[in-house]
Amino acid sequence: MGRRRRDNAARSHSSEGLWDDVKFVLKQEQAANLVPAAFLVFGILDAVPIPTDAGYFAVQNWLNKNKEHLSSRQFWFYQALNYYSWDVAWYMSLFLATYFGGKTVGQKATIGIAIISFGAIVAEILSFSGHDPKAMPEPQQALPAAPSPTPTSPT
Repeated sequence: MGRRRRDNAARSHSSEGLWDDVKFVLKQEQAANLVPAAFLVFGILDAVPIPTDAGYFAVQNWLNKNKEHLSSRQFWFYQALNYYSWDVAWYMSLFLATYFGGKTVGQKATIGIAIISFGAIVAEILSFSGHDPKAMPEPQQALPAAPSPTPTSPT
C-alpha cells in the first residue's frame, strides 16, 4: 500500500500523471457534469477582479500616452499582447500553484481559493492606489425636465 502511494505521488506531478488523471475522470459517469461546471466556474472567476488587471490598465495607459511614438502596427500588436497575456499569466500561476501545492483535493482547493481571494483584494487595492478624485470628470448636468402637459378641463 505504501509503495502504491509513493508511485501515485511521484506520478501526480508528471505530465503523464496529469493526463492520466484527466482521462480517468473523463471516463467516469459524472464527467458529463464537469463541462458545464467548468464553464460556470470560468464565468464566476471572470467577474472577480484579479491583480493582473492593474498591470493591464497600467500598460494600456502607457500605450495611449505613447501612441504617437509607435507605428499603428506596433500599437495594435502591443495592445493585443497586453489584452491577452495578463489573464493567461494569472490563470497559469493558479494552475501551477494548485498543481504543485497540496496533496489532497481539499488542500489544492484551499490553495486556489486563497490565491483567488488574496488576488481579488490586491486587485481592488491596486485599482484605487492611482485614484485621484481631482482627475475625475465633472458630473454632467441633469437634463431639464420635460414640461408636463397641463390638464384641460372639458368645456
